Amino acid sequence: MRTDDSGALDLSDGDPILAVETLLLTRDGRPGGWRRAIHRADDFKYVFASNR
Repeated sequence: MRTDDSGALDLSDGDPILAVETLLLTRDGRPGGWRRAIHRADDFKYVFASNR
């Protein structure tokens, strides 16, 4: 995490974070973009399920 990220989120060294990186694909499957999001871990609850 960058220093400006921790300052904007009011975090200290060692605080947990949620980092999400997403690769955006075009309709034909080529990479079309990328994004990175950093969030305070205490602001989120994620639940994952699998249909396998």
